[in-house]
Amino acid sequence: MGVAADKVTFNTMINGYCKVGDVDEAFRIREKMKVRNVEANVVTFNTLLNGLCRGKRMDEAKKVWDDMKAHGFVDKDGIRINAYTCGILLNELCKGGKTNKAEEILVKLLETGLVPTEVIFNKIVDGHCEEGNIETALLTVERMKSYGLKPSCVSVNLVINQYCQSGNLVEAEKWIKLMPEMGVSPTYCMMASGGIYNSTSVFNSSKKWKLTG
Repeated sequence: MGVAADKVTFNTMINGYCKVGDVDEAFRIREKMKVRNVEANVVTFNTLLNGLCRGKRMDEAKKVWDDMKAHGFVDKDGIRINAYTCGILLNELCKGGKTNKAEEILVKLLETGLVPTEVIFNKIVDGHCEEGNIETALLTVERMKSYGLKPSCVSVNLVINQYCQSGNLVEAEKWIKLMPEMGVSPTYCMMASGGIYNSTSVFNSSKKWKLTG
């Protein structure tokens, strides 16, 4: 009972320090846990990883990642990264131009039982698009479907935006025409797009295919 209480107390302190941006103090608390033989759990690891990612300390985040794997990653105690922290980790990697690495990590996480979300996949799609890798982005959209997730307006707009930026309006129009088939509202996507439909050709196509919403 005491050990459980100690673990909760330590995790609360770690979370508090991470929230105010004092990740170094959070790690000092983690060291105290080790000294007192208090086992870290999923909350401990996710909080530290979250704090490091928010502070853009990705090299140190990798060390926490290794620490998680050293604990069996998904072991008898159920230690695993959660979807929220996964999103932060992948987002920082993508913003740093390491989208391929982010996708490798996502695949491994999915293999260990992470429940995928559309938000997580969209971070990867966005990263590939930002790096100009539209074909890889499309593969990620297909992988999303394989996990039973439907591409959303965010997914579709990311792809259309990349096609427009590269001057490939033909492919952009094809994606607009596919929206109803994918269960996506062209009207809603236009409103949420931030102006990516401003090209005359694409705008005319989007008006023609504005079938729902």
